[in-house]
Amino acid sequence: MGLLRGKEWTFDTVASTYEKEYTIKRIEDPDEKAQIVTEVLQDLPAWFGLPESTKSYIEEARKLPLWGASYNNEIIGFVTLKESSLQSLPV
Repeated sequence: MGLLRGKEWTFDTVASTYEKEYTIKRIEDPDEKAQIVTEVLQDLPAWFGLPESTKSYIEEARKLPLWGASYNNEIIGFVTLKESSLQSLPV
């Protein structure tokens, strides 16, 4: 849970800001995860331009906890969590 413009929200809450609809929700389906990650990474060729590395990111995302972000029903981003130790969980 966090605060957005003074209102409490969770990752499954729709936040309305200046009449713009942002949605962040947890994605469980591995195929949907892969689709979201593919769409976002393809829009960032300067950062994710190596096909083999990009394919690896997409395949790994299928197994990780993932939250997708959308704006007016269009995917705009995602967050994955990967446990690297008992003390940390990189975002």
